[in-house]
Amino acid sequence: MAAFISFLVAIAGCALFLMLAPEKSQRYWGIAGLLSLGVFLTAAFSFDSLALPNMWVVFGLITAAAWVYTQSETTVEKGVYRAGET
Repeated sequence: MAAFISFLVAIAGCALFLMLAPEKSQRYWGIAGLLSLGVFLTAAFSFDSLALPNMWVVFGLITAAAWVYTQSETTVEKGVYRAGET
């Protein structure tokens, strides 16, 4: 149970990180992440099952968005630019 709570805290951290980002697309994913955490906590009181795929898909999308955003920041800081960027 402690591992799952740690996982939820990490997801909340990713969502907050994205919500406080300067770019609009990252803020979108951050707000979506916080809303999904709220929905998950509300639904968890009434339905106790970790087998539902919808929460795992949303948590995976939040984690992927945070990872993509941190990777794009890292490449810009190193001076590595992708094709098509100025």
